[in-house]
Amino acid sequence: MQAMVEMAQAKLAQAKAMAQAAQAKVRQAEAAIQAAQAKLAQVDAEIAKTQAMVQEAEAGVRRGERHVLHAEALRAQSQASLTAARIVRGYTEIRSLTDGYVVERLVSPGTLVTAGTPILRIAQLDIVRVQAFVGEKDLADIRLGTPITVQSPKDGKVWSSKVTAIFPSADPTSRTGLVEALVPNPDLKLLPGQSVIIKIVKRRIPDAITIPNEAITQLNGQPAVWVAEPMEATGKTEYTCPMHPEVRSDKPGRCPKCGMDLVPTKRQSEETKMARLKTVKLGETDGQRTLVLSGLEIGDEVIVRGWQSIVREGVPVVSVEWNELGPARLPSVTPSPMPPTHQHGSAQQQQGGGHQHGH
Repeated sequence: MQAMVEMAQAKLAQAKAMAQAAQAKVRQAEAAIQAAQAKLAQVDAEIAKTQAMVQEAEAGVRRGERHVLHAEALRAQSQASLTAARIVRGYTEIRSLTDGYVVERLVSPGTLVTAGTPILRIAQLDIVRVQAFVGEKDLADIRLGTPITVQSPKDGKVWSSKVTAIFPSADPTSRTGLVEALVPNPDLKLLPGQSVIIKIVKRRIPDAITIPNEAITQLNGQPAVWVAEPMEATGKTEYTCPMHPEVRSDKPGRCPKCGMDLVPTKRQSEETKMARLKTVKLGETDGQRTLVLSGLEIGDEVIVRGWQSIVREGVPVVSVEWNELGPARLPSVTPSPMPPTHQHGSAQQQQGGGHQHGH
């Protein structure tokens, strides 16, 4: 019996031990559960932290995207401002499609203009186009390639060229046609709009004779010129009127015009010549000299300046040098009565055997 009790007590002690072991395992399991729960809480905390970081990163990405969009907007705005600035700068810079010189400003500075409004006039001056209006009568004698000379009235500089275009349709009012020439202008002395003297060689006349225009006068409605001819040398004493030197006589007497006594005069000096009026037939003129078709011979001395208002047929004249103030010197020989002084010009044969006609 005692053994059964002891056995039962042993089993009870064993059961208690097993219960205690089970309780220890339970406690151990609870401790493991608590540790797992703590670990889980820690993991949850890490997950939450990571999620927070992800959310923050996503927010940063969104902020970055917004910054990028803002930067792109600023870039577009800056590009637009740059384009506008270039356009505005383009308004202040004017470029010509061809090389040349500004010869005229068509609008004033500060004027608002629209597209297509002319602002400046550009001209190429290396070669200039020279134009002249020519009378329809002269136009018929001008051909392409006809030589011309262009002279500046300012300094007398002369350029040579040829006729390059003729517009024969005459203006009904002025009765003129347009003649054009291209003139090389390397020194840029010829400027657009400048007035020049153009001489056009219409035709060439062999052995042509020309005289200064100021030597031409009239005789009975016909053109005439005074010429200085040598006086016939004679040893006889002549008598002439002091007031009317054209009155001459071989013997003493009175002047039939004024009644004064005629005075004796010696044989004239070889320098003294006699004024003679000759009618002539005239041709074309260049404004300075006129072509003489008949009435004069080469070498005739024509009175150009002097006392033409008192020159009379047969009056003695003396050739002297002349300037803009009058005679540069008085005659070295003074016949009695004193002959008028004059500037003479020879009837000249045109150089080159031709007559130059100027317009």
